[in-house]
Amino acid sequence: MTTKDASELIGVSLPSIINWADAGRFRSFRTPGGHRRIRCQDFVEFATTNGYLMSESFTPKESTEQKVVLVDSNLEYIETLKEFLEVNTGLRVYTCSNIFEAGVLVGQHNPTVMVFDQESVHVPSKVGNFVRENTNIKHIHIVSLATEYPVPLKKQSDNYIYLNKSKSIREIAASVKNLVQASVIVL
Repeated sequence: MTTKDASELIGVSLPSIINWADAGRFRSFRTPGGHRRIRCQDFVEFATTNGYLMSESFTPKESTEQKVVLVDSNLEYIETLKEFLEVNTGLRVYTCSNIFEAGVLVGQHNPTVMVFDQESVHVPSKVGNFVRENTNIKHIHIVSLATEYPVPLKKQSDNYIYLNKSKSIREIAASVKNLVQASVIVL
């Protein structure tokens, strides 16, 4: 939700919401355009804990659906992988073609895993750190699909999980599903 949505929800001024967000009273993140967004669940928890009355029609639901963000400029490949993941694993999959869109999707949907193609998506070498520092999602697994496999040490980043893109989509989907399932057990 936007800061304006939050202020209207509990009937306080917009500057109060911004000050509380800046003070860390609830989690928020910024879109690539610099706009602040607040996860509904976090804000509802803050409002309830602090005694603010909310509209009775507002009933947030905790999603148990596991989510994945796929980032690849090859739209045919990414749509095929998305379809395979959704049909065969039951995961909710969001797709985009660049890292900036991915940042928005990660902030909006709180995925367990983000998968990007190492060759076609030009990203900073520390994309995992960027995602973790600019969102409130610290547990996200960053998976890099590498065409050069095994990935040479000089091209590796400590915070990635590497998968061989030359494997079948079935094998890649199975690896992503296993990673999501392992994360659910740990979290």
